[in-house]
Amino acid sequence: MSDIARAYTEVYEILQYLPEEEYNKIPSWQIDYFKYNRDMDYKFNYSFNESFENQQLLYDTYLNLIELYDQYIATPQRKEALRKMLIEHEEVMLKDIFKDFEDDSEEKKDTELVVQKKESIFTKIKNFVKNLLKG
Repeated sequence: MSDIARAYTEVYEILQYLPEEEYNKIPSWQIDYFKYNRDMDYKFNYSFNESFENQQLLYDTYLNLIELYDQYIATPQRKEALRKMLIEHEEVMLKDIFKDFEDDSEEKKDTELVVQKKESIFTKIKNFVKNLLKG
């Protein structure tokens, strides 16, 4: 099965350990989506001996959990703080990208065709979180 199905397995398992109050904020159709689209052959056990940050989770698991947190669990203040953090991190990422681009252009004297692809806001958030988790 795909990494997405395995991520759904991880998300579904983690959701089972949420406090009931938070779990009930997530619509049942959303939980059922993870339940019925997960990889039933993939065995994932959440380790209570490790902090959440130290769990060996798939990248898509983090994305789905952040999405659920933002949509259903976070207070308006926490949503605003998350958005500010994402914006600040995106600005730092853009500076790093431009710096890398300048460094690359100095090393390369050949002309290259660059295809620009516009990213959706969700893709930008996904990339932000991916980079946040890496570093």
